[in-house]
Formats: sequence, structure tokens, C-alpha cells
Amino acid sequence: MSELTAALERALVRELLREYKNVNASFFKDALKTPVIELVASSGYLGRWHRATRTLEISRVLVLAQTWGSVVEVLKHEMAHQYAHEVLTAEDEASHGRAFRDVCRRLGIDARASG
Repeated sequence: MSELTAALERALVRELLREYKNVNASFFKDALKTPVIELVASSGYLGRWHRATRTLEISRVLVLAQTWGSVVEVLKHEMAHQYAHEVLTAEDEASHGRAFRDVCRRLGIDARASG
């Protein structure tokens, strides 16, 4: 990775963190503890919440190919997963189970988050 690319990636992660904090305040009333946020090389998924490592992943492909608004929608989707796991303690459900869908419906978050 070139230095410019590394610098741009750090800037993108800082912006994702800023968006995370804004969404946490406005949607989740600061109920979420900030996780590690990473950009990952994945074309198989747009975002992913890993509860075991408390990591929120966002695909570089998404960030580079879609609008920032779409990126934020995927971020909200992953934060809804985090909320279902950490606040509602819905650990025995499928990933897109009832608790997750209820959070998305209540907060107006796209449960599909197709980007």
C-alpha cells in the first residue's frame, strides 16, 4: 500500500468513526460502545459486525464504488446488529433475526442495506 493510499484509508476510517458517533447519538442515544472500525477487502459483503472481536467492517469496494449516503446506510445496518447483540442481548437469534429487524423498523434503518 502506498503512503498516499494509507493516508487516504486512515482518513476514511476517521470519517466512518465520525459517522458512527453521530449515528450512535442520534439513533441509539449513545447506547453503543465504539468498536474497532476497519475497511476490508471484500466484494462478498458490504459490511459486517463481529461481536466476538467487537469489530465493524466496511468493504473498501463499497466505499470506493457507492455514494457516502449508501456507506452510511450500511454502517447503520451494522450498528443495528451491534445494538441487537450488545444492548438487547439477542445472541441466540439468526443474524437478521427478530430483534435486529425490530431495531431496524423502529429506527427507520434499512434491514437490507444493499448499498
